[in-house]
Amino acid sequence: MARRNRLSKAEKQNLVLRHAEHLISLAEEVYDSDPSLAHGYAEEIVKSALRVNLRLPSRIKRRICRKCRHFLMPGRNARVRTSQGHVVSTCLDCGHISRFGYTREQKEKRSPGRAQEEAGKEAGKN
Repeated sequence: MARRNRLSKAEKQNLVLRHAEHLISLAEEVYDSDPSLAHGYAEEIVKSALRVNLRLPSRIKRRICRKCRHFLMPGRNARVRTSQGHVVSTCLDCGHISRFGYTREQKEKRSPGRAQEEAGKEAGKN
């Protein structure tokens, strides 16, 4: 019997991450015509990430409701507001509220040179 070429853990996670990014872009395109298909894509992203123990990046994580696992399209089935250094996203399908901080992004906008200097200092410490 021939041995099967197995993927390492990092290779599996990289494959799932690329697949998740592709599915999120498909969900954005198809949401207007078929929301249930977009919700199915979001469910598949979460299941596959859990299967390989992958932490999804925030750009993907913010587009999926943590409670009902629906794809969130701001203005359609998600309300997005900013208040006191947080982005508050409300899923209009189940009512779940998610909060994400954005003070780091504000600081980078105010002085982009300073953020790069601080990043350089932190890299020098390690």
